[in-house]
Amino acid sequence: LPAATVFDASGRVPNAGDRPKLFGLNLPYNSGVNLFGLLQSGKAYTPQDINGNATGRVYSKNGPTEFTLNMRLNKEFHLGREQRLNAYIVAENLLDWKIVKRVDASTGEAPQAGAGQYANPTEFDYNSTLTNPSYYGTPFRMRLGVDYDF
Repeated sequence: LPAATVFDASGRVPNAGDRPKLFGLNLPYNSGVNLFGLLQSGKAYTPQDINGNATGRVYSKNGPTEFTLNMRLNKEFHLGREQRLNAYIVAENLLDWKIVKRVDASTGEAPQAGAGQYANPTEFDYNSTLTNPSYYGTPFRMRLGVDYDF
């Protein structure tokens, strides 16, 4: 199993009192920010030569390190005594780190045309492996949303 470290930093601006500043601007009341990070060693794999023959012990090597940083910003609006609207923005993989989910067992890196087991790729290799987006984690993306509590 990969070794992992998780961190979570959160902050809220209450509905009264002093407000913190960010870049010289007061943050709005009833808002919050959350940063969530995950750092872990790469996926374990069995080293192989370019022909697919094992050259080491089973799962004795790890692929590239993975790091993701996500952020959530939110602002809460009170719509009465019991009703609330919470608007938010979520940014996933904020640093747009390329996360390798499949490793070429002869190089220890992401599969690449002209290297390792794909030194002389076939059309099948291109279509099934070298251009397969599922071999990488989610790239940077943002989501907007609204929660309504009643």
